[in-house]
Amino acid sequence: MLKQSIYILLAFIFFFATPSLYACKPCAKDLIFEEAVKQADLIIVGRKIAEGPRTDTPELLYGGPDWITVQITQTIKGNPEKTEILVNSWDAMCNYGIVVDDKSFVMLLAKKKGPVDESEYDAVNNGCSVKTYLLDEGSVVMDSRKLPLTDFIEKIKQLNQ
Repeated sequence: MLKQSIYILLAFIFFFATPSLYACKPCAKDLIFEEAVKQADLIIVGRKIAEGPRTDTPELLYGGPDWITVQITQTIKGNPEKTEILVNSWDAMCNYGIVVDDKSFVMLLAKKKGPVDESEYDAVNNGCSVKTYLLDEGSVVMDSRKLPLTDFIEKIKQLNQ
């Protein structure tokens, strides 16, 4: 009887306590576009050219690279020191950072605080904000509509005045 009770207790702990240790924390508040632009240290047009070690495995079908290498093609806000930067992507199974394919994107980034890992930049507000917009044929795709990149840049400048 005691042995059975111990097994039940261990099963309870495993199934109900451990998932909370690994679950991705929801954002207390997601920043809207205007707030994210104001908090961003760097806003660029860039594309992923490489990625760091991956956290996903065949057994774990979620996750992705710890960081990505981004080649900057245009700087909209800020002054990066290099044309290639390391940007946080996945934190274990949580996509708090920048998660993109190899297309060009506008990326809203914040300088990393402290030597957390190899990456230099992170998504604004630890990923609890607008992070990226696809660049498609010279236009930024925002909310299912296309805005010419020049108009998008002007919008950013107006928000930063």
